[in-house]
Parts: sequence; C-alpha cells; structure tokens
Amino acid sequence: MTGHCSACGCEVNFPPSRFQLPRIFCGKSCYDSVRRLHRHTESAKAKVRAVQAQRRAALTPNVTCSGCGTRFYRPPCEVASCTRHFCSMTCRRKQCRGTCSYCGTEIVVRAGRSDRPRYCSHDCNSAARRKPFVIKNGYRLVLQKRHRRADSYGYVREHIVVMEATIGRALRKREEVHHRNGDKQDNRPENLMLFASHREHMKEHAQRTQSGHSL
Repeated sequence: MTGHCSACGCEVNFPPSRFQLPRIFCGKSCYDSVRRLHRHTESAKAKVRAVQAQRRAALTPNVTCSGCGTRFYRPPCEVASCTRHFCSMTCRRKQCRGTCSYCGTEIVVRAGRSDRPRYCSHDCNSAARRKPFVIKNGYRLVLQKRHRRADSYGYVREHIVVMEATIGRALRKREEVHHRNGDKQDNRPENLMLFASHREHMKEHAQRTQSGHSL
C-alpha cells in the first residue's frame, strides 16, 4: 500500500498492517522532526485524530457489529479469531451481559462464552467450587459464606443454622446448641436444645454423665 509521509508529504510504501497508525513517516529524520516540533501540543493531537479518522473512513467495512448492526473495518487476523464483532465498548457491554453463577450479580462476560459459568469475583468462584458440606471434629458443616458464625472458608456448623431457623432469630454470642442423643451429626430440630451459656450446657453434660446417659 502507498501513503504520504506525515512530515514531508512524500509518497511511502508500507504494509497494510500499518495503515491504521495515526502517522506514517518515510524515515527516522522525519519522525524525529515531527516529534520535536509537535510533542504534547493540542494542534498536533487534533491533526493526528483527524488523519486517523480519514484513514478509517477510507477502509472498506468487512464486518457487522453484533450490537447495533453498523458495518465497520477490522483487520483480517481479528476477523478470523472472533465470532462476534462490536464497533464500540458500549455495544459490547450491552450484548455481553451475564450474571454471576454464584451470587447473581450482573457482569460483563467474554463474547462467545456466555454459556459457561462466570463469577463476579474470586470469592464467588472459590465458594462455587467448594463442597456443600464437610465433616469436621464430628460436626456437619454447611457452606454459608455470609453467615455471622462462618469460618474463613465460609462453613458454619449445621446445628446452628437449624436452631436459628427453628427459633426464628440469630443465636446470641454466648448461646450454645446441644444434641440430645449425643450424635453430633443428627441435626433434626427435635434433637437440639438451646442453652443461654456454656455453663448451662456443661451442667447438662454433667447431669447426663451422672445418670449414665451418653453425652
């Protein structure tokens, strides 16, 4: 392709990949002269934008925007590697909307990959990959990251969740839940007892020990 030097105006041969550049120079001397004279000046920036707009307008549109339907030009290498094309970031954001697979927050997803699970943050990604429950120290822990008693991994003891659902409120700081039959994984509401403090909880354990019942 042929063009004109931005400094001296002479005709220059250059590859098609450089056609979208704002300025083209025939040599280093012309480049240095323009850089020294027009660095950081508003008139030079306006001239560069005008030249760039003219060259873009001269290009033959080869793709259609998937958002608004406008025809515009993209390099052949980008046309071959993409299935959807957008003329601006505004069109891309409108067409590539999705929701977080964990919390439901609206996010922008990559074009052509909206059917895959996407997450708004690393925390949601980690939470979605965790198991729904684990067994730790004999207790059954369920994944509830936003619970006030959840650990650093987002797990909370299931008997706490069941008791809070039964009484209709969150447990107070000193309240503890006791298993009547001694099975730490039996979290049925009828098998749970609520104590106001750790001291009362231990009294119940002492009474059961003295009577010969299991803890």
